Amino acid sequence: MSPSMWAVVVALVVLVLLLGWWLSWTARRLDRLHHRLDLAHSSLVGQLQLRAALALELGTAGLLDPASSLLLIDAAAAARGDLERPDSEAQSHLSQTLRLVLPEDEETRDALRTLYADPPARELLDQLAAASRKVELARRFHNDQVRATRDLRSRRRTQWFRLAAKAPEPRPIDFDDQPPAVFSVETAASLGTGGPTVDPVTPDPQANAPHSPDPPSPEDPA
Repeated sequence: MSPSMWAVVVALVVLVLLLGWWLSWTARRLDRLHHRLDLAHSSLVGQLQLRAALALELGTAGLLDPASSLLLIDAAAAARGDLERPDSEAQSHLSQTLRLVLPEDEETRDALRTLYADPPARELLDQLAAASRKVELARRFHNDQVRATRDLRSRRRTQWFRLAAKAPEPRPIDFDDQPPAVFSVETAASLGTGGPTVDPVTPDPQANAPHSPDPPSPEDPA
């Protein structure tokens, strides 16, 4: 075999090895994204479970009027039974019901001050406020992971070589997660309660774990 042919063979072998490494790196990165997406989904479901449980406790605690309590109990029970697909109307309905039974206006300020003046009631409301905020953060984090995963899955190399295998196409979770205005620090402070404390939350339990950075990838317009 002539030297030129050897050069061509060596070049082809190098190209195949580089292509194999690139595809392997992409497959590992896609697998990590799917794993993080699973963690984000589990975190969101956990926060929704907590929010529904606290809302149900508020509805059964006798702190609200009977009509509001009944509405909140029904909405919380429906939300607790709808966590397999948490982007349905049940989660939005619970958020809307919380805003309905805990309004923040001039007519309800005295009632809210009385409610926050009771230490057990205030503790329950603070826990519910923190859970509502964490639902917002967990859903946002989940959807960020969905966007990153779908972006990599849409690359031509991922589709041509079927690197996603049989993993289902991820989809964002959308529902009304806006908490009552009274749960905001500013509004609660204006009532003289100091405002609920919302602990910071990291939806991904591995977010702070040390890990080696991904190796730089070649420029890929695909």
